[in-house]
Amino acid sequence: MKSNKSKFLIIGLSVILAIAIITTVWLKNASHKKLSLQAQKEMTQYLKELSKSGITKPKKDLAAPYEDVHYLKGRQHYYKKEFDQAILEFTESIKTKPTAEVYCELGISYMEKGDFNAAIENLKRSIELKGQYPKAEYAMAVCYTRINPPDTKSAREHLEKAKKLGYQIPEWFEKHLAKLETAK
Repeated sequence: MKSNKSKFLIIGLSVILAIAIITTVWLKNASHKKLSLQAQKEMTQYLKELSKSGITKPKKDLAAPYEDVHYLKGRQHYYKKEFDQAILEFTESIKTKPTAEVYCELGISYMEKGDFNAAIENLKRSIELKGQYPKAEYAMAVCYTRINPPDTKSAREHLEKAKKLGYQIPEWFEKHLAKLETAK
């Protein structure tokens, strides 16, 4: 019984520590007095994962990138469709905390801007760091359909990897890729 109390105390302290880290980061950055709704949801999800996991302190890959102001700013700019600013913030984030998540967001920002070579380069780095990263695999598939001419073979390869890893592929994209494949 005593060990259960200790375990709950440690978990509770871990959650408090995570809240303190997120609050500190948020307060340090006066320019984002109101975080985007998406950033708030992501931080809430992080706290839920932390409390469900029963870990005694945040793991590096779980805590990052939420303790990085540049990552949070990058997400805000991305959701405002300010891709140049998002790219700058994600690039700054990589200088201090080069995580797969940040490389993925940087790659997606480049993709949205139309720089598919830079997008693919960053998405590949993201996958190298994480090993299996369904979101990055899907983004790679999208990039390969947008380059001119589309590389449907590479797109299909990355799409299948994303599906195998459990990523929910939008039906429209499946149809779009199939149409590109039959047009060849």
